[in-house]
Amino acid sequence: MTEHDGTPGSPIVCAHRGASLRLSDNSIEAFAAAVQSGCEMIETDVRADRHGRPVLSHDRLRPGSPAVGHGRPRSRRSHTRPRPRVRPAHRPDPAPVTLEALLELSAGRIGLDLEIKEARVVPILLDTISGWDGPLLLTSFDPGAIRAVRERDPSRSTGLIAGPMHIGDPLADALACDAHTLMLAERRLTAKILTARTLPLWVWTVNQPARLQRWLSEPALDGVITDDPVTAVAIRDGLARDGSDHA
Repeated sequence: MTEHDGTPGSPIVCAHRGASLRLSDNSIEAFAAAVQSGCEMIETDVRADRHGRPVLSHDRLRPGSPAVGHGRPRSRRSHTRPRPRVRPAHRPDPAPVTLEALLELSAGRIGLDLEIKEARVVPILLDTISGWDGPLLLTSFDPGAIRAVRERDPSRSTGLIAGPMHIGDPLADALACDAHTLMLAERRLTAKILTARTLPLWVWTVNQPARLQRWLSEPALDGVITDDPVTAVAIRDGLARDGSDHA
């Protein structure tokens, strides 16, 4: 797993659900744009479809949703009112992108942060990624999912995600489930945790340029997750240039 080198401007930039600021999240288009941005990793959500296959969707799949797809973006809802007395036609949810499709797109080009949304997907997820040798991090809000990964394949790098509503000490909880990395919501990233550096630290989800500059210049951080990898990479590159100019 790639880590920062301890100098300003060096944290990994990870594209949250692809380059999702302007493109539909977890779509092939957003993933392809993330690759083109020059960032090091893509973050995406993995859950099982009704057949138990790993697909990429943040939200639970509704009954009757298509099982597999090629990543067409979700259509934007129109704000135009329907004509009177005309019932709008039902539009089924687009099929989610398969994990296999993302692995094919990413191979040899970019690393992956696969967020496990359901512990039941762990066995088939590990089978699916068994032949993929790029940079990879398996993360989850659920310590049980992290333990399931560690029990089945101790070689895999894992990360516990802690959000604003996390109850307890996130660092202690990450250590308790044997996670390799702590993925913290920005509001939970305190000076105390940064100073402790007990585990590699990532922060999510950072989009404002001023906040990106703050965290991308933090030597104690290993990764910054953002919806806007293009801006994040440009800021990090600028910090690196400024550092070299003053060396």
